[in-house]
Amino acid sequence: ARRELEQILPFFRQAKAKREVMYVVNLLGEIARAEGKYDLAKKNYLEALELAQDLGSQFGIAVLSLNLGFVVLYEGEPHSARSHFAEGLARGQEMKLNMAEYLMGFASLAAVEKEPLKAVKLFAITDAQLEAGDKRTLTRTDQADYQRYLAFAREQLDEITFNAAWAE
Repeated sequence: ARRELEQILPFFRQAKAKREVMYVVNLLGEIARAEGKYDLAKKNYLEALELAQDLGSQFGIAVLSLNLGFVVLYEGEPHSARSHFAEGLARGQEMKLNMAEYLMGFASLAAVEKEPLKAVKLFAITDAQLEAGDKRTLTRTDQADYQRYLAFAREQLDEITFNAAWAE
């Protein structure tokens, strides 16, 4: 997929097709993030976010803010992640998007900030939102982050406390 995207990208750039460049660069960011190449993912997401802002694409800004939030969270920048998640959430609410992914961002942030009870409750709400909606809203990369940060929150609690927080 990366090779195909990299081959088509110069044509979109030459045609000054900003929307298509934004989509392709975001997808390249997703691939880089899935491969653990966070510097490259961040570079791609920042470029795509700039294009989304230039285009006035609220959807693009919402998605890219979320993606960028996960990258900076992984890089150990929780304050920056919170800012990106909040931006994505605000745009997503305006557009009436499924909030599960944004809740997942804040759940992941809570896990990293050693607030496991808050994290587990937010993950439980995220899970309920996903069950009620379309589970396909999570990309494979998002699914991996979901599993990583949920496991991190789980490690901070004993089983009884985890189960009680999830049920609550």
